[in-house]
Amino acid sequence: MNKKNLPIIRRAICMLLCLQMLVPLFAPVVLADEVEEVQLSAKPLSYLDNKTFFDFASVEQPALDSVYAMAVNLDTGSVMYEKNPDVLLFPASAVKLMTAVVVFENVTDLDTMIYASENAVKITSGTRINPTRPIKAGEGFTVRELLYGLLVNGANDCANVLAEHVGGSVDGFCEMMNKRAAQLGAKNTTFKNPTGLHDPEMKTTVRDLAIISCHAFYINELVKMASSTNYTIEATNLTSERRYLYNRNRMIRRVENEKNYFYKGTLGLSSGSTPEGGNCVVAAVSRDGLSYLTVVMNAGGTEKENYAFDDTLLLMNACFENFSVQKVAGAGVIQCEIPVELAAKVDHVTLHAAQDISALLPNNLDFEKDIQLDNRVLSDAKAPIEKGQTFGELVVKYKGSVTLGTTSLVSGISVERSNLLYVLSILTAFFTSRWFITAAISAVVLFVLYCFLYYKARKRQRRYRR
Repeated sequence: MNKKNLPIIRRAICMLLCLQMLVPLFAPVVLADEVEEVQLSAKPLSYLDNKTFFDFASVEQPALDSVYAMAVNLDTGSVMYEKNPDVLLFPASAVKLMTAVVVFENVTDLDTMIYASENAVKITSGTRINPTRPIKAGEGFTVRELLYGLLVNGANDCANVLAEHVGGSVDGFCEMMNKRAAQLGAKNTTFKNPTGLHDPEMKTTVRDLAIISCHAFYINELVKMASSTNYTIEATNLTSERRYLYNRNRMIRRVENEKNYFYKGTLGLSSGSTPEGGNCVVAAVSRDGLSYLTVVMNAGGTEKENYAFDDTLLLMNACFENFSVQKVAGAGVIQCEIPVELAAKVDHVTLHAAQDISALLPNNLDFEKDIQLDNRVLSDAKAPIEKGQTFGELVVKYKGSVTLGTTSLVSGISVERSNLLYVLSILTAFFTSRWFITAAISAVVLFVLYCFLYYKARKRQRRYRR
């Protein structure tokens, strides 16, 4: 290499290193607000030995006015309570949850502007977006505004406009609703309109509504809408005044001259009534680290009382007051001990739970009677042993049949190996091995055979000498 080129090469290398250091400065920065939110999914409905949690835990159940009801723990999918869960019923306004789900899952931009058709306005009856300023034919709204009208105010005109936009027609949208319901596992549901207004052929069950509602609960944008106390829709192309929407869910917003049903932590989801379906409430509540969903259908009421809300509060109180998340195994807590081979200073090692195990359990739990800790040691312990080394698993069960959780069983200490015991173990293993025993027996046999042949040969030689 020409020595004159060395300075040029050095400068080039320095420039490359400087550029490498500058690259991170120009890399795109992701702000905290720009990080995509993790969307959880609903847990499938589950039972404890084919029983509701109230039945399995022998917890007193509330007496309800409603004909159909179900309570579900949203964190686990456990069915806490049920009443006539698979009997067909008229869904009333609970239909609007399925309407919202299908719209949300089929519209990519909630700020898309859509215009109400003459047909969508004409076929609307019942609750409107505003009693004095309903939607007009040709009036434009964003999908977001119409979803707020649907979930906050229970507006039927919003439902019809959204249905025509997403499904091409109301009938086409109902086909989409039925298909999506079946995909979610709501096998006994038939939708005939997106509003919930009575149709003798539109039926569902409490179980199906719980499945649909659990799915809706994990769509964060819909829950945000359904739990809003109020919402304002700005002036449109055909209406110069704002529209003010107020949540009709009495668990979210208090109403003067009516019984107070306000319930802390309520996140929606739907309430309404029809003469045929009675008073209906689908409620989701999150507080104290727990989330429950209740479906209460076909309840009675008076001018100032709605028994569906009464029953919902009874169910929610029963769940929150009788159940809680309890620790059944603690990380670092000694579970058992096992013998250790080849150790220098100890002959046993204690095994600890690697992690906490917590589960939803009744507050009247008898830990000694109801909780079983099954230590399953899967391997022998031989020194050396590292602290935290796994030797099996801990399985925690409730009443002998329901597995609450598992965690590894790990050594609580490190154990050094005794070199003397290690050498002796190798020698012992060698001298007791099948190979050595076979070789030893073979050697003995060969030696005996050799001696026998040697003796025969010597005897022959003596004869010849004579």
